[in-house]
Amino acid sequence: MDNRIYKYKILFVCTGNVFRSLSAKYLLDEFLKEKGINNVFVDSAGIIAKPQNLIFSVVSELGLLGVDIKDHKQKKLTQEMICNYDLVVAISKNHQKFIKDNFNLNVPLFLEIVKNKKEDIKDNREVLDNLNGWAEDMYNKSIVRKIYRYIPEFYNNFEKFIKK
Repeated sequence: MDNRIYKYKILFVCTGNVFRSLSAKYLLDEFLKEKGINNVFVDSAGIIAKPQNLIFSVVSELGLLGVDIKDHKQKKLTQEMICNYDLVVAISKNHQKFIKDNFNLNVPLFLEIVKNKKEDIKDNREVLDNLNGWAEDMYNKSIVRKIYRYIPEFYNNFEKFIKK
């Protein structure tokens, strides 16, 4: 995090920090940049975040949306992160449960903020029984696009979830 003063600091959390949370982070960053909003800091982390390469289909789909993530570094969720953000957002219920169990913090789901629904954005391995390259790529791209479509609503609603 740089030394600027931010009105809000938002942290998206998923499992590995190479797909869903990073997509939300970079897409919200791009949205804020396009709108000239510079008082919100956004980051992402994973509850496991074992070292792994970025997912090509995610990188390429974000690239088509004008977002470059080649410098992304995976981060594992820590207590310090939990304490330093105004809003921690879980991508799925298992992330929400992990945060509650390990950090004693109740956090909203991404889709709860967007649509007021307690729904997951599922990882490709939770949806596809027999992974194959094409199906996984198509699913990953569809999730990136879904998050992209929801970013304006996320931005319009997130302040309601900030604990004062």
